[in-house]
Amino acid sequence: MKIDAHQHFWNPARGDYAWMPQGDPVLDRVCGPADLAPLLAAAGIDRTILVQAAPSVAETEYMLGIADATPWVAGVVGWIDFERITDKAVLRRLARHPKFKGLRPMIQDIPDDTWMHRGDVQWAFRACAEEGLVLDALGFPRHMTNFLTLFKRYPDLRIVVDHCLKPQIHDHSKTNFRLWAEAM
Repeated sequence: MKIDAHQHFWNPARGDYAWMPQGDPVLDRVCGPADLAPLLAAAGIDRTILVQAAPSVAETEYMLGIADATPWVAGVVGWIDFERITDKAVLRRLARHPKFKGLRPMIQDIPDDTWMHRGDVQWAFRACAEEGLVLDALGFPRHMTNFLTLFKRYPDLRIVVDHCLKPQIHDHSKTNFRLWAEAM
């Protein structure tokens, strides 16, 4: 079985995709299962993991609805607000869904590179590990040291290093790539 471990769907009318440029001819449209199905078939992909594209619980629930209606969506990596301990109940509810597989806090968009070490967000990392969920580590090379510290703090936490932490491949500096490679 071949699995695409990271793909997105979106509906701009939902209004929670802050990264999406309005009027973009490629992105500013609904992208759903009917768009992807023929491409999966052509590539011989059997199943996919649907990953959040907006920092909202509403989008996570939207994706779980798609997963329920789409047999080839094997799982969903969603979002909760790590800064709201009241979202612990939301996480417990989502974790009961058979296709809910993990969380992706959008660390790349948080100005504080040490955010993941704040005391008020540790409950979420612990809960993710306790529920057997995967943490999708979305960041940049500048986050590598902080992620490594986090990974050591929670050795039972399963982790996906999202987009290889986006090394700056356009920067042809050997030092830049070497530092990324050593940290990876």
